[in-house]
Amino acid sequence: MMKPSGGKNRANPGLIIHCQVGRHLNVAVPLHLCQEVLRWQTPFRLPVQSPALVGVIHLRGETVPILELGGLLHLSPDGCQQQPARKEQRMLIIRYRDTLVGLTVDAVLAILETGMRRLFKKLDAACPINPELVSGCFKIKRQSIYLLNIPAILSQSLQEAGGYRMVI
Repeated sequence: MMKPSGGKNRANPGLIIHCQVGRHLNVAVPLHLCQEVLRWQTPFRLPVQSPALVGVIHLRGETVPILELGGLLHLSPDGCQQQPARKEQRMLIIRYRDTLVGLTVDAVLAILETGMRRLFKKLDAACPINPELVSGCFKIKRQSIYLLNIPAILSQSLQEAGGYRMVI
C-alpha cells in the first residue's frame, strides 16, 4: 500500500513533464529541470562500453551526452518491448546545476500541474524502478506516474562515461 507524504513539507514539483518509457512505464521530470524537448537526432557515437550512453549531440555550442533512460533505470528488456522507432523518440534536455544531459524517452505525453495532488513517497511493490531513482509517485487517472530523482540518476550513472567527465 502506498502512503502519501505527510505534512506541509510535502515535496511537490508543481509542473511535470509526463513521459513514457517502454510500453507502459509512466515517468515524470520536474519542468524546471527540463530545458527543452527535442525530436530524435542521431547522436555522434563514442567508443565507450557504457550501454546507457547513446552518444553526444551538439546543441548551440555545447556537447550534450545522450543517455538511454530505460537503460539508466535498469528496466528489463520485457518492459521495453515494442518501443517506437528511434525517429519517434524524444530527447529531454535536462539542466542540473551546470550539467546538461539528454535523456531518451519513447513519448512525451503531457505537461501536468501537480498542485493539489499527493506525492506518494512510499512506492508500491509494482514499481519497476529502483526506489533510489524515484522521488515519489503521483496517481493520475488510475495511472502511476513515477517522479524521477534526476540528481540520483545522474550521480549513479554519469560520474564518468567513456572519459566524458561530468561535474555533479
